[in-house]
Formats: sequence, C-alpha cells, structure tokens
Amino acid sequence: MAPGMERVVHLSTTEMTAIKESGGHFARYGWDSAAPEPRVLVALEVEVSRMLDLFHFDALHAGLTVQEMLDDDWEHLNRLGKESLSQAVGRAAFCLGYEAILAPSAVFRRRRNVAVFPENLAYSSRFAIAHENVLREWLG
Repeated sequence: MAPGMERVVHLSTTEMTAIKESGGHFARYGWDSAAPEPRVLVALEVEVSRMLDLFHFDALHAGLTVQEMLDDDWEHLNRLGKESLSQAVGRAAFCLGYEAILAPSAVFRRRRNVAVFPENLAYSSRFAIAHENVLREWLG
C-alpha cells in the first residue's frame, strides 16, 4: 500500500521468519544488528475468512507475477511519488474487502508473511495478541 493509505499490520507466520525479516530491515538501512534498538517479538492469533493467498496467485492477464512484486523497489518508487506493484495489489485487496494477504517473505521466498487490514476485519474474525495477559505481566 502506498504511504498514507489504509492501515496494515505486517506479520510473519514463524518466529524465524519474523527475526530474519527484522534483520533484513536492519541490513537495508545500514543499522548494526548486533546492537539493535529494543524489539519485542509478539505472537498474534489471526483468523480471517477473506484472505488473498499469493502462493496460489496466477499471473494476472496483464502479466503481473508475485516475483515481480517481490523484486520491486518500493522505497525508490515511493520517493518518486509512485506506488509499487505490491502496494497496488495491497490497495486493490483492501478495496475489494479482503481482510488479509498471505505473501512470500522478501527475505525467505518460501516463508510466509501476512498483511492484515484491521479496518476490513469481519465481526467473526480474530486478530489478537496470543496470551496477552502474560505479555502485560512481562512488560510490567
């Protein structure tokens, strides 16, 4: 999604993928991952009924592929005032009422990430911190 558009929460489906994604961000921006800013890894429970699964996404009639979306330099395009392919697909999914998108990790292409659109969550959907009471105790 283009900056300033709808809210989206980016998640990974495994702890290792989340850690590698975080490390990828540190490397991308030249930050020292050995001395990172504080980070908290939190497990979320997500159950939705309308999810766009990009692992089963055939090329669109225009020839768009998931690989092209992953290869797109969204930051460069945003600096030019343009929207990337992946952001356009995210915006379209949001506008079509999808609650989430399941997509390959940009760091580990076979691993999975989830982008959740909180405003689109159905009443029957679930999006919550797992064991939130334990997290609250730890954070004091």
